[in-house]
Amino acid sequence: MEHKIVTIDLMGSVLSKIQSFLNQAPLEKPGLYRESHQVDLKQVSAIDFALAHDDGLSPESLDQAEIILLGLSRAGKTPLSMYMAVLGWKVANVPFVPGVPLPAILDEVDRRRIFALNINAKQLLSHRKMRQESLGVSEMKSAYASRKNRRGNFYRPPVLHCQRILHSGYQRQTRWKPAPRKSLK
Repeated sequence: MEHKIVTIDLMGSVLSKIQSFLNQAPLEKPGLYRESHQVDLKQVSAIDFALAHDDGLSPESLDQAEIILLGLSRAGKTPLSMYMAVLGWKVANVPFVPGVPLPAILDEVDRRRIFALNINAKQLLSHRKMRQESLGVSEMKSAYASRKNRRGNFYRPPVLHCQRILHSGYQRQTRWKPAPRKSLK
């Protein structure tokens, strides 16, 4: 105690207990935890890209996406794109809104990078009703979560409308036909 500094070893006894329990000596390499838990720069870049291209944002740079998800509102585009971004994929998601044209740049993107998400009509309406309730919008004010319009007539379910457009080929180019379905059997 030449400089009258008191030291207390807080970790020594803990490390000794862990060493005897695991029957393994510590590696004694400073910074090992940080090194093993460092986030990959590609992953951060992919997450930034997905956030910048969520729900149709920045359509002018859709051609830079490795994957483009296309689907109706509440079909799960955002959660899926964020999950894929964490895995390192540059993902964009574009909403399909009946009556609103899709971004023209999609015609220039390799069709194999575009994936249309499908959802059961009942499930879609259920998701939309929950969303509507969370926003405090009543069913009377919005046809968003309803199959009926104000006159009581049934709308064509938006899921079927989306499927019809995608399966018949997008209006601008015939290359928008779906890839053949493969049997799971």
